[in-house]
Amino acid sequence: MAIRRLLFLFLAAAIRAPAQTPVSNDNLADRLPLYIGESRDSRTDGCTVQWSCVSEALTGQKIDYHNDQWFSFRPSRAGQYFLNVSGQRCREVRGVQLIALIAAELCNPSTYSILSATSLGTQDDIFVPLTAAVAGQEILLCVDGYLHDYCRFRIAVDTVARGLPVGSAAAASVPGVPPRTVASRAIELHWALPDSLTDATSFVVYRRAPAAPRAVVVAEVPVLRNAAAGVQRAYHTTDTLPAPGRYHYQIVTAGTPVPMVVWQETAEFQPAPLRPVNGRLAVPLDGFRPGAVVRVIVTDADTKRELQKLELVRAVGGPPLVLPVAALVRRGIRRLRITLTAAGTAMSEVIEAEI
Repeated sequence: MAIRRLLFLFLAAAIRAPAQTPVSNDNLADRLPLYIGESRDSRTDGCTVQWSCVSEALTGQKIDYHNDQWFSFRPSRAGQYFLNVSGQRCREVRGVQLIALIAAELCNPSTYSILSATSLGTQDDIFVPLTAAVAGQEILLCVDGYLHDYCRFRIAVDTVARGLPVGSAAAASVPGVPPRTVASRAIELHWALPDSLTDATSFVVYRRAPAAPRAVVVAEVPVLRNAAAGVQRAYHTTDTLPAPGRYHYQIVTAGTPVPMVVWQETAEFQPAPLRPVNGRLAVPLDGFRPGAVVRVIVTDADTKRELQKLELVRAVGGPPLVLPVAALVRRGIRRLRITLTAAGTAMSEVIEAEI
């Protein structure tokens, strides 16, 4: 029995452990060709840096070489192409970094012309424009785990862009713009359709928390047209924030030749502390789906002592959890910390209350 258990643990550890053998295209000379519309699955585990073939001076501080590999693309005709990266599954949140270049001489960085050098900081599906590609000219593509991350990913070159624009995907805030503070879970988003993008068919609304590996789609809003072919310019939608914290929104066009970010904003959900009415504290459960099993732990916020623990099923219709607190007040307790967790999920929320 003991031997069987040891064998099980060994096999489990082997499954969890990252592969250490580098991929076949670990070196520039062994680069793998990419063909339009065909994708390749790869990983950065076990890869090494071929230092004679890269240059930190050319790519700047935002590129940190660690476990790179190489692909190439040779267009048969000139035009606009896109490097699409999708399906990232990384050990950290950082994702991959991408370098596109043209080399007059392989492994001679002094002859390189850098087309793009990007560190994602996200696991979103993204695209990088390969602008004005020249027929027959080989473009070299170096893919690395950003800040020593280890990633599995899918890569393709296409005439169609898929995912988020690379410059916006990693954004967790708008530079120079303070976040909008909201006290309610329901947040209204407003934006306009620019004159240059009237061929868009809809808008895709993305929401991302800074610590999340990728953005999630929370809505898709169609572009409205009237019988005279006029286009509505002003749009809005409402989202429900899952928990207190900071969130970054991006509105991206669909139907345009290239998806474009038309609006972005950072919102910070800071609910006001709950206060009881007639000795009863109403705890909202809006962030949990109907039918979810919610575990509740009530503690004294000052002493950290646990006061109550219970479990309930979130009812349809959204009634709050009502806690009687008069007895707690008589005991001299003034502040509560209420931790709500959905059983079997990562959904969790902490609510402060003054009683």
